[in-house]
Amino acid sequence: MALVQVSFLGRVQQGQDGYVRVRYGFADGEQVEAAFFGFALAGRLRPSRLAVLGTAGSMWHTLLDLSEACPREAEIRVRLEANSRSGSTTQEELEVAAGLLSARWECDVRLVRIPYGRSPEEQVEILERIAEQVAEGDEVALDVTHGLRHLPMLGLVSAVLLGSVRGARVRGVYYGALDMRVGEVAPVLELSGLLAIAEWGRALARFEGSGDYGALAHELAGAGLPEDLVHALRKASFFEQVCRYGQAVNQLNQARSALRRGIAGPARLLTARLQNVLDRVKATTLAERQYLLARAAWERGDLLRAVTLLQEATITALSGPWGNPEDIEEREAVKKAIREGMHGPPELREPFRRLSLLRNLLVHGRSRTRDPEVQVWLDDPERLRAGLEGIFASIERVVLASGPEPKFPLAG
Repeated sequence: MALVQVSFLGRVQQGQDGYVRVRYGFADGEQVEAAFFGFALAGRLRPSRLAVLGTAGSMWHTLLDLSEACPREAEIRVRLEANSRSGSTTQEELEVAAGLLSARWECDVRLVRIPYGRSPEEQVEILERIAEQVAEGDEVALDVTHGLRHLPMLGLVSAVLLGSVRGARVRGVYYGALDMRVGEVAPVLELSGLLAIAEWGRALARFEGSGDYGALAHELAGAGLPEDLVHALRKASFFEQVCRYGQAVNQLNQARSALRRGIAGPARLLTARLQNVLDRVKATTLAERQYLLARAAWERGDLLRAVTLLQEATITALSGPWGNPEDIEEREAVKKAIREGMHGPPELREPFRRLSLLRNLLVHGRSRTRDPEVQVWLDDPERLRAGLEGIFASIERVVLASGPEPKFPLAG
């Protein structure tokens, strides 16, 4: 697994001769004096590959000067200086200079010309150039010190992207903070904590797509979530998967209590969002819980789980306050009575019949049915969405109007 360092190169204002030589101070106390921070970082990290990205107007010649890779009067150096002023540096010229720098630094040095990032297309191209420097499974160190002012933002975005498209691990995101210099020393800031915060936000978004509390707890464990909160979310996930809804609700209530006690560390940024996520699945009865789980499954595209739970929610709601959720024969009798119009609101008979038919078709892997309306649903996703939304609306009214019923009788 190679370590790849990606740095950016810019240009100074007219009349100045390259970057200012600065003493950079790392968090462990080491200090390195350099004009181009990318070289200071490379001397410390010893990467297998050093990729320096800049525009056609970046001062590429200064890299040769600072590395003493060739005499100042060398043809390539003179051409790079002239083309820097005119903004006409070519990639071919950079290849020649990269060869000289590779010999000097004893690693694979790549000089890569990128656009200025004026448009979304150019910004995507910059991200592509960064991704091209990284192979599958590489480690990456990103240096966002130099270059155009908007490039650090693109650098951070690329760090998130590299994990997805290259499977790369970002070792660090570094910024040599010249404007924070104290005396003669400019601190080196390590910004990869921002990537972790971004990933935690993505974890919440993924949870809303999957509904998996266990995966959410795993991904947020490093954000400073209390151990009891992580444990409660994992247990809630397990109990929902095995349909022990009472235990799941107990665990979710414990998670809410842990949130109310407060969270320390970076995870406190996510407290309000987590509270909203958990509040959306609050329920006071078993039927309501089954209905909310069915709705969540439908919204994330899990059709089989959605229709199964929606059918169960209907049976539970119409079983009455003395219904036994574990009595299979009793529930089958209630289901048959609803389907035949002998129990429950008359207008529920047809929606429930179609719901049961759809559930059976999906469970048994069948694609054909004698019901023309349900057949249309199986052939047209828009008709399916409209039809199932109508069933949800009918059953929601039944669940909300069902009156007292056992308060999670499976809770232990």
